[in-house]
Amino acid sequence: MALFCTKCGTRNETDAVFCDNCGAALKAPAAAPPPPDGASHGSSFEFPPMNEGGGAGAVSGAKAKNVGASKKTIYTSAALCGLLVFGGAAIYFVLQPPAANSARLLAAAKAGYGDAITVQSKRELCLSNMDYSNEKLNVGEYDRSTQDWLNTLVAAGLYSPPVTVNSNGFFSGTLQQYVTTPELAKYREGRRLCVGKDIEIADVVDIEKPAEESLGRDSGASKLLTVKAKLVVQAASTAPWLENPEVHDAVMRQIEGWELKDKKLQKQVADTFGLRDKQWATGPAYKAELEKQYRMGQRGEGRSDRSIRAYPVNPQDY
Repeated sequence: MALFCTKCGTRNETDAVFCDNCGAALKAPAAAPPPPDGASHGSSFEFPPMNEGGGAGAVSGAKAKNVGASKKTIYTSAALCGLLVFGGAAIYFVLQPPAANSARLLAAAKAGYGDAITVQSKRELCLSNMDYSNEKLNVGEYDRSTQDWLNTLVAAGLYSPPVTVNSNGFFSGTLQQYVTTPELAKYREGRRLCVGKDIEIADVVDIEKPAEESLGRDSGASKLLTVKAKLVVQAASTAPWLENPEVHDAVMRQIEGWELKDKKLQKQVADTFGLRDKQWATGPAYKAELEKQYRMGQRGEGRSDRSIRAYPVNPQDY
């Protein structure tokens, strides 16, 4: 390889030490610097790209991107977990039976019984211990029980105080005559005296925890989720004269099972509700349906076990 003088530019032989033209000392070309330690010819290793601020900033930028990606992954995972938890909770509440609270059971009782309880309860609250259709009643002077009852109704304002009259007939005698007042007409229905009207199921109380009951005796019989409670049957229109202690005691003996509470006649009736189509149900028709299922569950063994009937099938059982 020829050498060129760096002073005058003359070409000289490769082994020349001084320039043939100007005599200046000639220098051999500098050798290429050795590669860095650990690097080899053809290596694919590359340094990370440099940013404008230098190498350290570039590395920090790469780390920041990795941290951001990690946070995004964490947030995504947390959101997915939240959706799974929410979905599981939603499924749980959908599959759970409706709460057996007073409002739901009251609606079920009104729908299930309709007028059945009203008819039965009204019969209990309309007294037929004597004929109340007569405007005048004559009572023998020795018939103390009838006189005591009518004197109670005198205190209620339904009859005027008795007057003594003489009987006309083969056997003459003295009688006590009672005459009705206009007040009696408000509570008389035919020959009966009604101390309460407008019967309704007003509330459901003493609600127990739901429990499973079997619709048959064997282990494979169908199960039914039931809840026991008490219906509060109430006469919305109650005779005000029942607040008179003398009248109250005598009348309440005639309508056993009822009580005067908050100026209204009330009675509590034990009842059992069952879960049907994810809703609580009761009433004569529904219980007759359960009775049929129960008997079918006995597999024709010919014995009637009535343990499932911890409730009346119709209001006549009250």
